Amino acid sequence: MSKTSKVRGLISREVQSKIDFTGLYGDCFIICCVIKNLFGEEGRSLFHETSSFYPNYCSELTDNFYSSLKNKNYLYNSDELFKIAAKYGVSESIIISISFHAFFKGVCKSCTRGIKKAATCTCNCLISICGPNWA
Repeated sequence: MSKTSKVRGLISREVQSKIDFTGLYGDCFIICCVIKNLFGEEGRSLFHETSSFYPNYCSELTDNFYSSLKNKNYLYNSDELFKIAAKYGVSESIIISISFHAFFKGVCKSCTRGIKKAATCTCNCLISICGPNWA
């Protein structure tokens, strides 16, 4: 799985869980650098997504912050982003598992609901790396 896919998966998981990874300025700065290094201008919307759960989120300030960083000027990589996520209980293995299963159809044994993407199941059977409910 590519770094960009892992980062997109992490941000998707953050949004799904409504977790704020950007509460500390240092973490916010690193997250912004990683997204900007990996995605350039296309990462702006991802940075808005990851910042949106900050209690004092402001679209204009977030946009200005993203614009202020120059591409590739900071040497942070995606590993730093996953270290930040781990502080909030989101591990890389969960992201990889969800991303992997999102490509397959399956049935959750708990709610017996046929689903196209594992991440759409309403019984939260994927919380512990797909858990015992996923088939």
